[in-house]
Amino acid sequence: MRIIHFTLGSVNPNSSNGINRVIEGLAKFGNTTKDNEILVVTLKKNQKEKESLLKRNGFDVLAFNSLLAVIAYFKKYAGAIDIVHLHNVWSIQNIVLSRVLVNKSIPYIVTVHAGLMEDRVKGSNYFLKILFHSLLQKRHFDNAMALHAIAREEMTNISEYTSNQNIIYIPNGIDTKLKQLSKEQFHNKKINIGYLGRLSEEKNILGMINAVASLNIETLNKMELIIMGPKNNNYARQCISLVRSLNLDKHIIFTGIINSEEKWLRLSQLDIYIQASFSEGASLTVLEAMYSGLPLIITRTCNISYMHGQDFLKMVEPLPKDIARGINEVVNDIEKFRKSGKKAHDFVCINFDWELIASDLSNMYKEVIDKEIL
Repeated sequence: MRIIHFTLGSVNPNSSNGINRVIEGLAKFGNTTKDNEILVVTLKKNQKEKESLLKRNGFDVLAFNSLLAVIAYFKKYAGAIDIVHLHNVWSIQNIVLSRVLVNKSIPYIVTVHAGLMEDRVKGSNYFLKILFHSLLQKRHFDNAMALHAIAREEMTNISEYTSNQNIIYIPNGIDTKLKQLSKEQFHNKKINIGYLGRLSEEKNILGMINAVASLNIETLNKMELIIMGPKNNNYARQCISLVRSLNLDKHIIFTGIINSEEKWLRLSQLDIYIQASFSEGASLTVLEAMYSGLPLIITRTCNISYMHGQDFLKMVEPLPKDIARGINEVVNDIEKFRKSGKKAHDFVCINFDWELIASDLSNMYKEVIDKEIL
């Protein structure tokens, strides 16, 4: 099968953009599946050349500097393309391209990447989004051969925006052949609870800070919260200011940007990983933390409820008081929780191996193509 993923940008493997990392996994490991030939086509408006080829680990990225050039490519090679995989929502580029694909009888599927979750839809430009969807995007979804959810909970969100009921769940994954770093003692010899990712409102960093502020002094003195992510935005500055005003500088540390190489070392130095988000699609960093043998404190709203009941997971509500409850229970029973990290590692290896996920996706492509032929 000749499979084309379409997205925006250069699919930089060191990017903090989760969609880029998902496409990297699907393309790299999809290419190892027998009879697959996968190419990523992107619209990269800031490049000078009309067309350029970018080499990535296990796949190529063909970048164009205009949507017209992208469309010309798909028209030229329509007969040699079996299926196109579109990524994201609220994208006029996807809408335009899907019309071309329908005209050329090329089947396509769409991965929504959590873009239809209620808080994402209502977060900004709500009425413009509803107008955009009713005029353009609903037809785009209805014409897709399949709609791809990366979390089971997301399937319900998607179903509210389309009459297309071919909604398929295939999760994000992780390369389980990566060498797992041995656990390292962090410099402070405390119980190190860490978060790695963007500092933004939906990540609920302020909620984590207020949770730590409400802990009793005995629990507080046993732990340190390490927040890893870019500090150069207004929300991040608000978080840092709150920590200072609460005199929590000795208990909450901001590291700034962590690059992809440093990430694994930082994770190996933690005892617990925390994700307190108001919403998540299917966090790759959570999977990486689990692969690093870390138990989790995680909010129910992270779309991970189907893992509820696992020993390595302490589920909480995205409220400071309940986040504090989770931290307090874990910190004061730390040895038991630390031991459960091995189960987290085993769980992610069994259920979220990119090779198995790429194979499942390949089978979905075949089903879609067979339906198109019929």
